[in-house]
Amino acid sequence: MLIFIICSGGESTVKKIRVFITVVLYTLSIMYISLTDNHEMHEIAKAITTDTTFAETTNTASASRDKPTDTFVTTTSENVPVFFEYGNGRYAFPKEFYSDLSDIMEKYPHFNNYDISVAYSDIETGFSVMINPDNHYYSASLIKAPYILHIYELALENKANTSDIVVFEEQFRRNGTGVIKDMEPGKEFTIEELIGLSIKRSDNTAFAMLKNVFPENEFVGYMNSIGVDYYCNSGNMICAESAIDISREIYNFIEEGNPYSQNLYEYMTSTLHPMIYAGENSEIARKYGWYAGYFHDMAIIYDERPYTLAILTNFEDLEIGETEYQLFKDISALFYNYSGKLSPSDGNDDVIIIRTPKDEEKKDNH
Repeated sequence: MLIFIICSGGESTVKKIRVFITVVLYTLSIMYISLTDNHEMHEIAKAITTDTTFAETTNTASASRDKPTDTFVTTTSENVPVFFEYGNGRYAFPKEFYSDLSDIMEKYPHFNNYDISVAYSDIETGFSVMINPDNHYYSASLIKAPYILHIYELALENKANTSDIVVFEEQFRRNGTGVIKDMEPGKEFTIEELIGLSIKRSDNTAFAMLKNVFPENEFVGYMNSIGVDYYCNSGNMICAESAIDISREIYNFIEEGNPYSQNLYEYMTSTLHPMIYAGENSEIARKYGWYAGYFHDMAIIYDERPYTLAILTNFEDLEIGETEYQLFKDISALFYNYSGKLSPSDGNDDVIIIRTPKDEEKKDNH
């Protein structure tokens, strides 16, 4: 197995020497392993890779960032990479976080076979941890949350009235989730009622009625104004980073205490299909999305240290069931358990990026 650790420009000579020595030691240990299959040397090689961190400044909030050059490599006992970490954060989780994350990735073959992205952000500091942030997914019903936020923002500007009446017509009927699809045309709803149904019941028909009143092109402009990209690229695509950016906007809107803040909070804390987990005493404001193999949840977790979390997946033709729900629970429980243990560190980065290699990539590096 060959692992290359490339130093970015501007680092001190001491650090470059440290990198060089580490690479040489690691390479020699691997060569020795291949000749002797010595168990102790496996452990030495593992210690070299897991105890050394190389930093790369990633103070950008764009999911389309260039790939970093410096890497921190975590491996299994067989020296097969579980994940690669990039960056040296201003804040850090305890080291146990990474071993627990490795355990989850080894427990679920989904990380080898499908696309999974996770994004966590601490509300107070803005510090973020992102797993596979460059992956993009069909947004499914996640997009309903920012669309509703957009409508409420228009209402605050007196450009919309949530008491206005919309009549259900046959042209708005949509399959999938919701209750209006089972009703006869002619029933009247207020904008506010449609908003509630779109979030709480993920009602596709209610959402279609809202989009008829509030055009999609204006919503795209709103998304751009809050710095969220990729919504319109290739058909309503979204990345995990954009999902937590949206969640932060929703958090700020709720915290404003405006006339619509409480409504949005109540809707988002009363949704169906909970996937992201938190402790018993924590409130979760969430919106899920599920279409075919696209299975997502994004949430604001109101805990002692509030944070946002998004988990986006493409399980393709897999039949989604109890195992996939448990995967979401395990990932979100990991961040819940460590969110209160975030502490200042000596790094400069606002974002730590983790990438999970697929089976073919692991073979290339083994």
